[in-house]
Amino acid sequence: MELHRINALANCKNLRTVDLEIMDYPRVHFDDSLSRLLSSCQLLEEIYLNNIVLTDRNLKLLAECKNLKRLHLKNVEFVTPDNVSIILEQCSKLQKLFLEVHNISRNLIRQWRKSHPHVYIYASGGIYM
Repeated sequence: MELHRINALANCKNLRTVDLEIMDYPRVHFDDSLSRLLSSCQLLEEIYLNNIVLTDRNLKLLAECKNLKRLHLKNVEFVTPDNVSIILEQCSKLQKLFLEVHNISRNLIRQWRKSHPHVYIYASGGIYM
């Protein structure tokens, strides 16, 4: 998806679901475009992100999506994997977190499952350290 299309989505204030299926390789850095989308679409309930790098700044913006119920992260690289916990802590409506092919340790995922039993955390294909 091209950057101008992501920027256009930011104008859709009532957006409930967004699917950013990025097929480019290597992973794409969308810091400004994704930040604009997340900060302007506060009603998002379901987000699909694929093949991108999530910065700490964007993790904080994701955590501000107070209506977020389902977050699907596939082939996502986290600048600071530990900071994903901010979403679990601040998104009180979150029900499901899907992590597929990621750079988060197995121990950290176990810790999240224990500290957030109300959230179903599915993790597969991780780069377990």
